[in-house]
Amino acid sequence: MLDKKPVDMIPSTGRLFVLTANEYVDNAYYLTVIDEESKGQLTELDMGNDAAKLLRNHSNQVIVAYRELHTTLDPVSLDKTYTMYGKGTEPGFLTAKDVYMDSSGQIYYQKTESSAVVNTVPAIYNFERNSTVVYLFENFLTESEMDVKYNIGATTAIGYDDANGFILIGYQNKNQLQHGGILRVGITPDFKLIDYIDLEGVPQSIFVK
Repeated sequence: MLDKKPVDMIPSTGRLFVLTANEYVDNAYYLTVIDEESKGQLTELDMGNDAAKLLRNHSNQVIVAYRELHTTLDPVSLDKTYTMYGKGTEPGFLTAKDVYMDSSGQIYYQKTESSAVVNTVPAIYNFERNSTVVYLFENFLTESEMDVKYNIGATTAIGYDDANGFILIGYQNKNQLQHGGILRVGITPDFKLIDYIDLEGVPQSIFVK
């Protein structure tokens, strides 16, 4: 039974990894490892301060994300490796509500860019290269398309169509906060709009069959 506040959890290799916070000690986080079959707790790892999110990569390793770095954990041996970010190059996926990882291990998410015309934009982080590519709407849409045709206020969901190589960008309308849509965007050889779907609601998650 957990004696700390659950923050996030993710399954891997027959185990459930639960990130917890000690509410009585500021910024103290732990990773509880639970056997999925027996439901018994196997161990608890001290993850230090300010852990914020769990991910699982294409090798089933567990990733514990922090603001300045992420820790990659082998789900069986529990060995850890650390990846530090350079100052000003943090990927910024900690606060992303929707994160999608493709078969190569890249993650697609929404990133906050305060200097952009639309502040919440699509981004891709490559774990192997420790590099982030940010796609500003103004770089592939005209001002008229952003403001009038699609009326884009913020990115709310991200998906990826592996079969066609398309990023699916869910967005909220700027002037109609209860409405939104989905842009289908090709990323190779150039990042360009394919088409879009107008929706009555605002997409929060996108699943591709």
